Amino acid sequence: MKITENSKKLFKEIQKKHKLVEVGFLATIFKKILKNKLSNDTNLLSALKSADVELDKIRDFAKKAEERGVEVPQYLKRYL
Repeated sequence: MKITENSKKLFKEIQKKHKLVEVGFLATIFKKILKNKLSNDTNLLSALKSADVELDKIRDFAKKAEERGVEVPQYLKRYL
């Protein structure tokens, strides 16, 4: 599982919320614990896999529609 920009942003927000930005040692421990918990969470991993599959389907649908000359909505164009 790769860390995306959104994940980095969410992690930084959690750090700020719990005031872990200034304390590097606690932030490192927090990162390790969070990573271990999330990597072992089967529900989260299956949800991420199914979301990836659905995004691929949307991407394929949008590309095919654009090739046929159908106007693709703006919210789908970001997935191309």
